[in-house]
Amino acid sequence: MNGICGFISLSGKHEAQTMLAQVKVMNSALYNPGSGFAYTDDFCTIGQSDCSAVTDSLVSFFYGELYNGQALADRIKAEENQNEAQIVLRGYEEYGSRFFESLSGKFVCVIYDRQKKTVRIVRDKIGSKPMYYYKAADCLLFSTELNSLLATGLVPRQIDRSALSQYLQLTYIPAPACIIKDVYKVKPAVEFMIDGQGNIQEEPYWQLIPEVRNDYKDFDVCKSELKELLYNSVQEKMMLYPNSGAFLSGGFDSSIVVGVMSDLSRQPVKTFTIGYDQEMFDESELAGIVAKKNGTEHTVLKLDWDAVIQDIDTVLNGIDEPYADSSLIATYAVCKLAKAHTDVAFMGDGGDELFAGYNKYLISYYGEKYKKIPRFLRKGVIEPLVNLLPKKSGRYRRAQKVISSVDMPIFEQRKRLMSLGFKPEELQSLMLDGFVDPM
Repeated sequence: MNGICGFISLSGKHEAQTMLAQVKVMNSALYNPGSGFAYTDDFCTIGQSDCSAVTDSLVSFFYGELYNGQALADRIKAEENQNEAQIVLRGYEEYGSRFFESLSGKFVCVIYDRQKKTVRIVRDKIGSKPMYYYKAADCLLFSTELNSLLATGLVPRQIDRSALSQYLQLTYIPAPACIIKDVYKVKPAVEFMIDGQGNIQEEPYWQLIPEVRNDYKDFDVCKSELKELLYNSVQEKMMLYPNSGAFLSGGFDSSIVVGVMSDLSRQPVKTFTIGYDQEMFDESELAGIVAKKNGTEHTVLKLDWDAVIQDIDTVLNGIDEPYADSSLIATYAVCKLAKAHTDVAFMGDGGDELFAGYNKYLISYYGEKYKKIPRFLRKGVIEPLVNLLPKKSGRYRRAQKVISSVDMPIFEQRKRLMSLGFKPEELQSLMLDGFVDPM
């Protein structure tokens, strides 16, 4: 499926043909360029290949996947075989912006109201699919890929120093920032709206609000409900994608997903693992244990330097912004492996964030214990001994995280633990002007 790109003329300063020509340029620069439908009038041109819908007053474009499409179609009494853009458009006609909260999936949706001359852009709740935009005095450009915006020649190719600083601290660039100056990302779970005068409104259509329930203190109730939610979620995806498999690392997250899939499937689940010759990186033995327990049809690919170097240009060309996760190359390799056997592969990403699975979430716990030790012992005995440990060892790194964050306010401590790149003091000496974005 191809992305979405568009050109909005502010105050009527661009002709329809000019906008259409630019959208064609943007579309051709997409990673998978489309040659399908484009809507154009004197206010805007929007183009996308294979998922759109039109009514008397509205035009809708959809990019991505809607997990609960059938349930939504039943709710709005949609006709059979309607695509996602038609379902979203019909739901918006009936319920307005409230309908966006009920969308489950990974997507970007654009709705253009031809009578009111307003464009709405909606990203999914956690931002799985991207949407970039650039606003000049006389136009606004938007696209699901940054390279598509740059292809127009209208966007100045200047690095945004705040975004660069955030990247060097976090190892990625969070929305709404972008590595290119004056380009921004539409935020997740937000309805982004622009009118003909260039006025922009951003309203959250969904927020995670903790529910207050007495039974949260009952471990068995929580365990039972969590299991039910996991099974329902996996089953929903398996019904959507009958020919599906799973990535399997042997860790808790992917092992749970594979276990649930195996319980629900009548056939052996196809699982895929990347292995390495270097033992410290290799997880294939753990993955093999999980695969054997669940009776999966298991495939292991040993990744070596020759394979990595072949794919590195393809990987870099496929990402829009700097991204410092070295597992990206292994992820590409395992995707290519899985593609030869299945249409869709499930994965367990996000579990450590949701369920505090990383060691860094224990820093506060150990920090509170460490603070109870008299300061003279900490500074005079313990910290000098820690500094004698090999600097590349896991023990040294874990101890340093506790020591360096123990006296920080809790917000600064958490922010520092999120920052996997350079620390502010390191970045200050690295940057020519000493600039450090406070994030």
